[in-house]
Amino acid sequence: MSDVTKGLRISWARFDTSLRMGEGFSVDAYRELCDRLGECAVAWREVECIPRLAANILADILPAMESVITLYGDAEKPKIREAMYSIQELIWECVAIDPGELE
Repeated sequence: MSDVTKGLRISWARFDTSLRMGEGFSVDAYRELCDRLGECAVAWREVECIPRLAANILADILPAMESVITLYGDAEKPKIREAMYSIQELIWECVAIDPGELE
């Protein structure tokens, strides 16, 4: 497992666990996940395919966040939704998708 994939796995587990356990939106875990996604985007910019584990994580992030949003009240929901939009853009960078191409 590459260092960037390992970093992504660890940071995603930390962020996801805090959300799923109802511990609230961890800004530190969110920033760490965003940093790792940014590292992945750079590392994978020129490759034809990304590691299978990484692909699974990228595919799971947004649905997992959406599934736990109902655990939270009105104060936390906007933070989680905004984070989802930012993370979506980072995921697009990881797989080299230009959002304009999706239209």
